[in-house]
Amino acid sequence: MYPHLQNLPLPAISDAKPLILIGSDNADLILPLQPVRAGPQGTPVAIYTRLGWSLQGPCASESNRKQHCILTRTLHEPQLQITDDVERLWKINILPYTTKQVTRSKLDHFAFKTLEDKTVKVTVDSEIHHVIAVDWAQKTKRNILMCNKQFKIQDGGFNIRQWISNDPDVVKDLPSEARSETCELWLMQGNTEPHEGTLGLRWQCEKDCITYKYRPIAYSTLTLNVVYRILASQYDPLGFLTPYLARAKVIVQQLWQHKPQWGEPLPECELLTEWHLWESELKLMNQVSLPRCIDPPEPVNQRQLHIFCDASEKVYGSVAYLKSETNDGSSHVTFVAARSRVAPKKALSMPRLELLAAQTGAQLASTLTSEMTIDIHKVIMWNPNHNVTKLLIKKYDSELHHYGAERRKFWILQGHEAVKKHQRQCHDCQKWRANPEIPLMADLPEARLRLFKAPFYSTGIDCFGPMYIKIGRRREKRYGIIFKCMTTRAVHIDILDSLDTDAFLMALRRFISRRGCPFELLSDCGTNFKGGENELCKAFEAMNYELKEKLAKNHIRFQFNPPFAPHFGGLWEREIRSIKYGQRSILGTESVSESVLRTVMTEVESILNSKPLGYTSSDISNTDPVSPYTLLIGRSDPALPQVVYLNEDRLTKKRFRQSQVLADNFWRKFIKEYLPNLQQRVKWMDELRNVQTDDVVLIIDHLHTRSEWKIGQVIETYAGSDGRERSAKVKTSDNEILRPVSKLIKLPKYD
Repeated sequence: MYPHLQNLPLPAISDAKPLILIGSDNADLILPLQPVRAGPQGTPVAIYTRLGWSLQGPCASESNRKQHCILTRTLHEPQLQITDDVERLWKINILPYTTKQVTRSKLDHFAFKTLEDKTVKVTVDSEIHHVIAVDWAQKTKRNILMCNKQFKIQDGGFNIRQWISNDPDVVKDLPSEARSETCELWLMQGNTEPHEGTLGLRWQCEKDCITYKYRPIAYSTLTLNVVYRILASQYDPLGFLTPYLARAKVIVQQLWQHKPQWGEPLPECELLTEWHLWESELKLMNQVSLPRCIDPPEPVNQRQLHIFCDASEKVYGSVAYLKSETNDGSSHVTFVAARSRVAPKKALSMPRLELLAAQTGAQLASTLTSEMTIDIHKVIMWNPNHNVTKLLIKKYDSELHHYGAERRKFWILQGHEAVKKHQRQCHDCQKWRANPEIPLMADLPEARLRLFKAPFYSTGIDCFGPMYIKIGRRREKRYGIIFKCMTTRAVHIDILDSLDTDAFLMALRRFISRRGCPFELLSDCGTNFKGGENELCKAFEAMNYELKEKLAKNHIRFQFNPPFAPHFGGLWEREIRSIKYGQRSILGTESVSESVLRTVMTEVESILNSKPLGYTSSDISNTDPVSPYTLLIGRSDPALPQVVYLNEDRLTKKRFRQSQVLADNFWRKFIKEYLPNLQQRVKWMDELRNVQTDDVVLIIDHLHTRSEWKIGQVIETYAGSDGRERSAKVKTSDNEILRPVSKLIKLPKYD
């Protein structure tokens, strides 16, 4: 039509409506790159820019149409009435861009005001574009950007299509091939209830809600295969149908108890009736709907995700709700998701099931907070059962490796007491923290109360050392053995060449020759003492009948303490400490000859036997305190001369009765001054639970670290004279051992 426009690649434009303006603020897009092709006055002008060829000016053949403009985006929003305003803007004369104040007409001001008010700037690939501002622009900005990028995605061979929206104006101007079939029926044929399939569900576009679709499965005979097909066809990604579907899962679990075959008909039973009832309710799924949008239309200032957990004997699970608080103070609560599990066939305790429910709640909260694109300000876990507190404490106690209580994420009322209570019941916590439960200290044993008996009637024995002596140029070991009178606390010390049985038996013969034969010997479980008992028993059994009958009264009774129980022999263990102290004071670290060592041990024995029994008064008028030497040699100190008694203090002038007077004087002071002090309990004063058979215990072994202590089970207990259990036999993984209760720590049984 116009000669100067021939051979130009101008696209055909039909029913174009302007939406976006390109002005002097983007001068690089409208500056001509080639000479302008102008014709006679009144004809259009062709200009080649970075956007391609475009026409400016009137077209005589289309005088009845409105003038055109350069169109760069095709998002349409007729409600804003912007088209006519933009066209009026392009009808005015174009003024050159300048930083100086330019005088504009009222139409100019109206057009620029419309541009600023009705459009927003969006950055796409580092380019700023003006797009139409609609009420829901913030919600659909991602879709708008995808539309803007569509042309570049198509260059890579990708074609985005099947567009649909709950607002028809958003997709109205898209090509028909880019819209979904449901969208086409909605826009072109006026379908009032459009449903679009999404994620196995149905989206009701106009109402913007999610609905479910009933998928019937035809079958002639109900088999286990059909049951699983029906159950698997009910797709519920959000978990809104969890209470309903859980019923079917429980029925299926119970059906397996009848051991059905996969393809055989299910037997008639009550469970089959329950299944048919459940299946008859499937057709009601079409009536279930829930809103797609979980946020209210008003601006939200805070969102809370509430997770509810619960468990029963058959099912456990959790559900999440979103609570949104708007600026006006109102709250909006919507369902988000739910999860459930069928309880295992193996019976579990309710606390255990509550723990599993809490675990599903924690997993659900973690998934939602990481996948949801909205900001969640707070996550709150709920459980109608107070066991959740115990489960939380148990969970974090395990994660912290039983280190102790730390309040980091949850604040539990009276949390310190709750944590302490859990630690007392936790097997691993008690393994690292617990102490032995030692029963009430027993009364004085009978061996400590052999009144008016000869010294060393009841004797405790033990060995100590080694000590080193010099024999020529070499050094040899020697060991000490102590004989301790359990009543008078008299001490007899001897030297052993070794710790074998023969050395002990010879020391025992020397002791009997000097101190007399004891009625009983008490000791620990040393192999030399055990061997000595065996040798004496064998020798006694080997005697002929007449000699055995005559010596039966002199037969020594052995009594052994449990292994690793030094407090059972505390009386002589304390004296060994005194012996070592005296030895260090006299010899230091010097090695001496054997004769010197024997002399030193004899002097230490004398010092110990001269110690007063009980409290010593500082008043010079008080009589001498009683000591073991008072009974052994007739005076409290062997360095002092023999006391001269008056005639009235003697029972008779016969001197053979003088020893009886001295003995009576010893026992009178012993009972009055010393014995009352032995009745006091300075520890183990509480009545505690006795160790019982089948108790799980941790065995204390100070030769190893606590992590290496063995765990065993009590198979037999041994009570003392007061009826309280004092020792126990424990079965470990490899043997059976005897231990005092002071070396056993009771542990809670594993859950």
